[in-house]
Amino acid sequence: MMNRCVPPLVLGVALTGILLLTGCFGGKDGGSSPTPPAATVELAGTLTLPTRLNSNLLAAVQEVRNTDTTTGNAWSKPAVAVNDQVVTAFTLATSTFSGDWEFRLQVPQAADQLYRLDVNVGKVGLKARVREASRSAFAINSRTTAAALLAQASGLEADALLATFPAMVGLVAQRLETAWLADTASVPTTIFDVPEVKNEVASQADFLKTTSGFDPAAMVAYLKTSNDLDSDGVPDLQIVKNIDGTAIRIFTALSASSSLKSDLTSVGEYRDAELLADFAANRTRTDRFHDPAAKNFALGLYFKRSAVADTYLKLFIKRIDLVEGSFRGVVAEYRYVTATATAVATGTKTFLRAGADPEAGAVAASDFLTDGAAAATNLSFLDAARGLGSTSDAVKLVRAYQGKPELAEMTYAEPFVQGDTRFAAHTTAAKDALNMTGPATVGDVFSLYFPATGHYALIKIKTMTATTITVDYKVNAVAGENKF
Repeated sequence: MMNRCVPPLVLGVALTGILLLTGCFGGKDGGSSPTPPAATVELAGTLTLPTRLNSNLLAAVQEVRNTDTTTGNAWSKPAVAVNDQVVTAFTLATSTFSGDWEFRLQVPQAADQLYRLDVNVGKVGLKARVREASRSAFAINSRTTAAALLAQASGLEADALLATFPAMVGLVAQRLETAWLADTASVPTTIFDVPEVKNEVASQADFLKTTSGFDPAAMVAYLKTSNDLDSDGVPDLQIVKNIDGTAIRIFTALSASSSLKSDLTSVGEYRDAELLADFAANRTRTDRFHDPAAKNFALGLYFKRSAVADTYLKLFIKRIDLVEGSFRGVVAEYRYVTATATAVATGTKTFLRAGADPEAGAVAASDFLTDGAAAATNLSFLDAARGLGSTSDAVKLVRAYQGKPELAEMTYAEPFVQGDTRFAAHTTAAKDALNMTGPATVGDVFSLYFPATGHYALIKIKTMTATTITVDYKVNAVAGENKF
């Protein structure tokens, strides 16, 4: 439901009651009894409009946001049908628009407890297939539309497709979202007739019709060379052939490393704890190829790092479609495995002053993920006057904090914005930017942004000598993630 302070938008339904005379005359007064009205139920849900679309598909304005008044007015008066019965009185207040519109409908009760909703404006349409158990809280969006199209083409249930085949639903949804931006001349009647949409639905439905024997607790995908398993619009799982086209390798955008467990009958046989242990003990490889005869084996892949928990992908390969060097796909079940460890690490590190004699345990420079030589994009002990910082005055790594807060109580680093004068090349300049005089001292706290990798860290100076500075630190390995 909406997070904004927008009053619920109630969709009125005008249902005409029809009294049917039986034509049977009898009894003492020869009268007839009217047929009782059909039972009705309420449908309550949220309609999520396209984030971007070509308004020529709706009205007369070129590509706009869904908050545009013209587009909002068009969506406020859609053509609506439930179980193929037209809903004639479907109106929305048009004073305020957001991406999600709440609605309620009174409709005849469905004998099969399935409600097929279709909402159309011009050449753009959205669909949902809603079961009785979900009729009080459901969504209509690009994914429910994709699931409805696949359900119609494959004969499977839309809710089962959303739960078990989310990657395949996502592929169709992405085709729909692209079609929302198409030129109106390329859309024959509706976006559902766009060739790219029809072909994707047919391709995925063809696979769905031949599926059998899957673990009901797993998700299923027919993997191509590039795959978006979490439907965020970014490919995250890649498949490449070897040089002579006789085998394939599978890896994620995050890492080329994968673990392997063979001779399995289900994805569950590769236990979560075992997968995590394989990665913790570095029982992984980056050069593992699989020939087309290989099947019934599980791969562990590093999928996502976050400040909340790292996520691994457990992929059970059932079939590889690679014939005479021609790759068509991989039939796979998959699950996500959440690690107890996270991308956030803490520790203590000692930096050696530039030009000083080596000392045991001290590093020349670090970004708290990798130690190495001092460079413009990592942190090093420059000298007593400048303290810790970049070797280049042009690279702004450091931002100071007022006071001396405890590192354990800090949950985020200050986000880096290009041109922010509070970020400086070294700790002394960072303190100056906040009118704090003098070089860094014990107890001072700084946030760090490393431009080469895009990750953040927090440090608190623990001890200082003439040749070393030791800091306690927190680091988040995820690029762009400043939470800890």
